[in-house]
Amino acid sequence: MRTSRRFRPCNLNGCVLYLPFYSYGANAQKVWDMSGQGNHGAISGSIPSSYPMLQPIASGSVTQANMRISSFAGTAFVDFSSAGTLTPYPNHLVVIKDSVGKAIQGYIKAAGTGETLGSNLLASWTNQNYETFTSAGPDITSAIEATTNGDAYDTQPALNQFKLYLLSCTLTLSSGGNPQVYVGNTWHSYNGGLGLTTLNAGANNLYFNATALAFYTIIQNTSATNFSATFLLKQVLTPSATGVTISSTKGGTENWESKDANFDYNDTSGYTYVIYQVSGHRGHGWFADQVDDRIVHSSLNLGTIHTLHYWLLYRDFAGVIHGGAVNYHGLRLTPTACSYNIGNTAVTVTHSAAHGIPVLFSIDRNGTSVDFYKNGVKIGTTQTLGANTAQVLTDFFRYSDSTIYWGGTIFESLAFNSNMGAQAIRNYFELSRSRYGV
Repeated sequence: MRTSRRFRPCNLNGCVLYLPFYSYGANAQKVWDMSGQGNHGAISGSIPSSYPMLQPIASGSVTQANMRISSFAGTAFVDFSSAGTLTPYPNHLVVIKDSVGKAIQGYIKAAGTGETLGSNLLASWTNQNYETFTSAGPDITSAIEATTNGDAYDTQPALNQFKLYLLSCTLTLSSGGNPQVYVGNTWHSYNGGLGLTTLNAGANNLYFNATALAFYTIIQNTSATNFSATFLLKQVLTPSATGVTISSTKGGTENWESKDANFDYNDTSGYTYVIYQVSGHRGHGWFADQVDDRIVHSSLNLGTIHTLHYWLLYRDFAGVIHGGAVNYHGLRLTPTACSYNIGNTAVTVTHSAAHGIPVLFSIDRNGTSVDFYKNGVKIGTTQTLGANTAQVLTDFFRYSDSTIYWGGTIFESLAFNSNMGAQAIRNYFELSRSRYGV
């Protein structure tokens, strides 16, 4: 049995598979099979991947009203509308989460020098139900409705959900109720589009991200009204002096490093953020591209009592981290859940793993009882398998006979033929976390 000189676990009793990826060069054996079968693992396609050491130095929350974010390549920036919150941290990593834990992250590149805007996207209004309606270009000169169902729309170029827009409106209300404004992909999608706000008399400046390709700006009344309004709808191209541009790497091209597919750019519940100091790169893992990469070891029968540990970098991909035959896996991840599966029975719990930051997932099985842990802390409740079938594993990043692969980075994995229990799992996390800056 050989272990890394950089890391010797406090107790390897019962360990049947040890993968210290971070401690070996690109041409060394990476998988140490301790099951007595004597076969080292085979690498297929995957490549060494370094990871950043991260130290959190600032955190907080921001409301939807103060959040201004653009995640389109070439115009990537964020602005919390608060001086001194983001600008002091060039070359730091900022991770922003919506209220359900979906994340977007990137490196702070430079402080904003002043907000600049694109051209006006509004052209002309089409009346649907206002009793009296006149307009000139993007402006409404008169809209009168004696009942509650007045609406009109302005056709515009498609808005992109990853870009930030500013709708400016000056409303003159002669009588009655204030109109509401929406954006949507059909003229009547105030029923399902993005509701911006009820307009106030006077100046209104509304920052928003479209929820999908939006072709219409819609104005609607819920009560009798008589108003006129001037409108401008423009893309925000650069952040104000309180915001920062974002790059995918330190000092790199203007783009976010990663973003969860379902990140809510218009979350009314607000956001949380953490700013990390990035102190260089340490160690290596193995990156899989979700196309054809895998790491194979000899068939390992873990029986019905075991503990599995996986230090990995989660990238919002769904797939098998460690598998055997189809429907047998030690860990499978989706953007919101992790599961353990043996044949026709699986158990699953939800997770909120930090996107793009090393995380430890552990599975502790004793017969039909399965507990999941994230960073040494139990997540969800104890799950019960429908059958007490032995777990057999052979491959990292996929099932053994599957063409469906996982994408991301794995740094280290251990498999024990005993269930360690909560305290030992916590101890392992505390002993190993410093290697990953967690």
